[in-house]
Amino acid sequence: MALAFADIDGRHPRVPWNAPELEATLSSLAELAAAVTPPPLADLPDLPALVADDFAGWPRVAADPPVDVDPWLVANLPELTERAATGVAALAGNALVHMDIRADNLLIDRDDRVWVVDWPWACRGAAWADSLLLLASVVDHTNLTDIDARVDRILAEHGLSPQVGTDVLSGFVSFFVDAARHPDQPGLGPVQEHRRTRAAYTVPLLRKRIEEEATGGRS
Repeated sequence: MALAFADIDGRHPRVPWNAPELEATLSSLAELAAAVTPPPLADLPDLPALVADDFAGWPRVAADPPVDVDPWLVANLPELTERAATGVAALAGNALVHMDIRADNLLIDRDDRVWVVDWPWACRGAAWADSLLLLASVVDHTNLTDIDARVDRILAEHGLSPQVGTDVLSGFVSFFVDAARHPDQPGLGPVQEHRRTRAAYTVPLLRKRIEEEATGGRS
């Protein structure tokens, strides 16, 4: 086990996100993934195993639907469940993955270099996983069409089809929708509010992608 510290003269990205800082962060995540493939640490957990239960939220939603559940989700639960399971498998890989990429785990220094901090969930998985997780976390602060296009661009850089992003997103959204209906937990601050916000803003992105695939609008 290793413990390392560094004093970084930096700040978190601005929220709502702006395009230059989002682009700089995505570029840094790509550089990081390339530099740590394979990971320099042994015995890391595999990302698919780490998220398997989180991505299995749709059956729990089906068994006990939230009172305010989106009717579109209810009508499409079988497909969403299948997609989420496919998304779990797609996350396998041999890169070091942070698995909790969001603004408060990033610092931008005086040279506009982006640093990734706080690594309690470090694991081994797909080199593009952190980038997709970041995009899912900023969808409420930026243009939905822009985020949608960025997801496809990142996947294309790795030779993957847009459907992979939709499958993985189905798993992410299943976690937020499932977890958001639980009451606030003492001592965890605004965690549940964060999950409710993520659920509210990621469902439209997931729906957009699935409907476009169904009509041939996404290749």
